[in-house]
Amino acid sequence: MRRYENSKKGYEEILKMKPCVIVLEPTGVYAIRPSQYFKEKGIKVLQVSPNVLSREKELRGKKTDFYDAEKLENMVNRAKE
Repeated sequence: MRRYENSKKGYEEILKMKPCVIVLEPTGVYAIRPSQYFKEKGIKVLQVSPNVLSREKELRGKKTDFYDAEKLENMVNRAKE
């Protein structure tokens, strides 16, 4: 799992990968800046409810950023199929 700062520097690092979509778990004020930044750059931003991710916790017994990121990635990959 890669980690990026929630700052312009971190967003620019993400842009280097030329993403066509960004998927975020809306976490209040922490999701506003990246959502706005990527939308202004013309990149589609999807926000997935934490409730969707917390259902996975019930199956695994834990909820962590790593598992959340993995789940979001799997959701995007399935949506592309």
